Amino acid sequence: MQQHILKRKLSLQGMALFTVLSVMVILLIISLAIVSLSTGNLKTVGNINARFQALNLANAAAMYAIYELQNNWSNHTPWSPGHMLPPPSGLTYATHTYNPLTNTNGLPGKCRLAYIDNLINPHTAIVVGGPSFYPSLNTEVFSETAVIVAQGEYGGFKRTIRITVKYTYFGTGIEGVISYNSGTLLLNGIENINTLAPGNGTIFSEDGITYNNLSNYKFYNGSVLRSKGAITRIGGSVAVDSRFIESNKPAGPGLIDWSLEDPNVTGGDPAGYAVNYTGLTEPTGLGADSIARPSFHHTPNIEDNIQYVHKGHLIINQDTFVNGSLHIQSDTSFDGILTIQQNASLFVNGILTIDDNLDNKSTGNLYVAGYIDDPNGNPDNYGLSLKINKLTNKSIDTKNKKGLAIFTDGDIRISGINYSWIWTQEINNFFLHMPLDPEKIISTFNMLGLSEVDAPEARLWYESGSGAPPLVNISGFTGRQILEGYANDKLTEMGLTPIPPEISKWFSHPYSKYAVDWATFDGNIKIWETFKRNPTLYTNANDTFLQAVIFTHGTLTLDAYDTGWYPIHIVGCVIARRTSVSPTGHGGNVDCRGGSSIILYPEYFEARSGKVVIKPLLTIYAWEELY
Repeated sequence: MQQHILKRKLSLQGMALFTVLSVMVILLIISLAIVSLSTGNLKTVGNINARFQALNLANAAAMYAIYELQNNWSNHTPWSPGHMLPPPSGLTYATHTYNPLTNTNGLPGKCRLAYIDNLINPHTAIVVGGPSFYPSLNTEVFSETAVIVAQGEYGGFKRTIRITVKYTYFGTGIEGVISYNSGTLLLNGIENINTLAPGNGTIFSEDGITYNNLSNYKFYNGSVLRSKGAITRIGGSVAVDSRFIESNKPAGPGLIDWSLEDPNVTGGDPAGYAVNYTGLTEPTGLGADSIARPSFHHTPNIEDNIQYVHKGHLIINQDTFVNGSLHIQSDTSFDGILTIQQNASLFVNGILTIDDNLDNKSTGNLYVAGYIDDPNGNPDNYGLSLKINKLTNKSIDTKNKKGLAIFTDGDIRISGINYSWIWTQEINNFFLHMPLDPEKIISTFNMLGLSEVDAPEARLWYESGSGAPPLVNISGFTGRQILEGYANDKLTEMGLTPIPPEISKWFSHPYSKYAVDWATFDGNIKIWETFKRNPTLYTNANDTFLQAVIFTHGTLTLDAYDTGWYPIHIVGCVIARRTSVSPTGHGGNVDCRGGSSIILYPEYFEARSGKVVIKPLLTIYAWEELY
């Protein structure tokens, strides 16, 4: 019995021991599993961190390349149709390869870098092969770009990126304040003078932007109001949506400066120009010593109370020096108009008054060295350098590739026409409802053939539906009905795109007929040439344009009537600086009245790089990771 009890006791002890050992084994397995999982997680986290750091190193290397390209820039000379560079040859990554960069500010790892510089060539190139650290790459290098390939290595991981950069020219920069008063506030731009393709029209002002008594605003193509200072609504104006306002932003690119005593700006000594203008004279109504010439100190041939006068149309086709003030005067037979041709320069060592128009076909340069500084004169005219009394260009000249450069040390005042189209109010209402996507309007006009025909053909098609190709004809429908969307099914059957709803709604407006009549009227043929390419460049039946890049140390005033019926648009760029040569209390400001605006076209600005130091900014055009 005792022996049986003893055996049973030993059996229970064995089972207990076995159980304990089993539990210990299980705990050991669990512990090992936990350790294994923890190690795996740590390794995974470590891998993620290493990949992230490798990408950081690649991006840092790319920024190094951008910095180097920016600093290597010097006196960037753009190509032009008459002096176009040949296609690039021999481009290779080996020319600019840094392998590896190890100065990573204490961060472990390496980065490698290579780039191809095609920034000033208007042709696209194909580069076979890649840098030594990524040899399998074949690259298309677009015109006027640089391609950067950068690689970061950290913890055994490599990440490689490719970035395309291009120069961006800031077109309009105001050192002081830009103000918009009454009418429609228009922000718009173009990218190509031939097609008037839409572009960004962002305005930058250092000291602030104000807008007052606006009836409406139209911002196209991503354009915004941008300022280092405040952007302020004054009075009973409509409020601009906050999406289009960028106030209190860091300063943009440093605003360039220039001097009228710099022969690089004036193309040599103006007194040595081919023509020294003399002729009729007349009183100015000013005192004998009433004009300041802070930059150009050449003694004028005539006192400031006398000025040269030209009656009618003055055409400048040679470099011309006027050693005194000049008045281009209208008379009973001719309007007082100035046209500068053949890229010539006109230098006025005084003030310049144009009774009527500054022709939109003008190219070359206009310099005005003096401004009114008469303590006994009309205070409204203090600081005035250039006055244009009646701008009448109703369209944009797509053949004017370079525009006119205007340099003044004093104020510029441009006034518009004061007569209206018969249906001005109705046409203005039509433009008020214009869609905000220019591409849809332009693509619709292109599809229907409107952008390729002249005004009489377009008018006939709109009214009757008849017309030769490329116009789209649909039996039983007028052009107006096609634009209004009534023939969308027929367009689809023809393999074309239906008229977009916002376009058909716009042309269903009760005043659309008045607008088409205005754009295609016999006397407005030039208007159609602009309208058919990009209607968003108009806000009004009486819009006028000046194709120019303006450099002023004074204040630019686009002096349209407060009704908003006669807007003035500068097509190009404006640089307004406030310096020691500016009229006291003036300078660096722009005042846009009555719906007037600056339509940005930076190519006119770039074309002046031989006269002023224009340093563009490198911006990232495309970014991708290579695998």
